[in-house]
Amino acid sequence: MNSEIKRRTRVVGIAPNDASALRLITGVCVEIRDKWLVAERR
Repeated sequence: MNSEIKRRTRVVGIAPNDASALRLITGVCVEIRDKWLVAERR
């Protein structure tokens, strides 16, 4: 998860404020969680 967050933040560059960085990290975590849930069902 940490490597994906690092990769996404490098792509975006610099976040204009803390709230936007938190939104980015939260989005990554939700996406990874959804992938884990789908994998569990299989």
